[in-house]
Amino acid sequence: MPAIGTTNYPALDAMLTKLGAQRTTEEVHALFLGALTSTSLRLGPQHLLGHIFGDLDRLPGASVASLGVVLGYWNHLLDERKAGRVRLAPRALAVDATTEELQAYASRRQDELTWYIRGIDAGGDEPVEFGPYGERLLQKLAEARGFLGAFIELLGREEHSVEQLRDARVNLLRMIDTTEHMMADLMETSDSVRREAIMTHQARQGRMTDDGMQPARSSKVPRNSLCPCGSGVKWKKCCGSAVQPH
Repeated sequence: MPAIGTTNYPALDAMLTKLGAQRTTEEVHALFLGALTSTSLRLGPQHLLGHIFGDLDRLPGASVASLGVVLGYWNHLLDERKAGRVRLAPRALAVDATTEELQAYASRRQDELTWYIRGIDAGGDEPVEFGPYGERLLQKLAEARGFLGAFIELLGREEHSVEQLRDARVNLLRMIDTTEHMMADLMETSDSVRREAIMTHQARQGRMTDDGMQPARSSKVPRNSLCPCGSGVKWKKCCGSAVQPH
């Protein structure tokens, strides 16, 4: 899988620091990915600001315009998703990583998975809404969090040789790669659910009345118009992305 595009990542990192965000850049990245995995047709980045900043009333008024960088990162991840680059935030791990470095890396990834799942929860999804395959993927992602916790604990139990630590590093990175593939599969599953929901809604626009069948009203939204869900994002990069060919 190609590496994540990081064009907008430094800008997001700098803006979160400037605005005094309560979440790290990696956590926001994971939160947005989770929200983009949700089957909800109305969940947008503006609904997640409370998770990122806490009390929004405490944000300096002069900084509100700067939120465009944060919201713009949502569109960046939409583009990455369409290009098949569903990854957790970029984070290097040295070949000769120490026990402490391996534990810190695993802890950060565990935390990101927590925020990824919280992003999904922000849409109000129940596991059953993803279908049987999606439910299994959600279960596997929860198990991945547990695996990372066990990995951290095992590393701290005894001393390890350089060779053992290198093997642990390889296994850890393989686990993260598998996790990212599961995230990508869950996003595709969510897309299918969203497309079906939109088609069902459109089909129901045509209904029987006393005067007979009424033709369905066109629900097509111009690609460059704001999404009717109220997210403030263009249709083509919000709900419309679920019905665009991948």
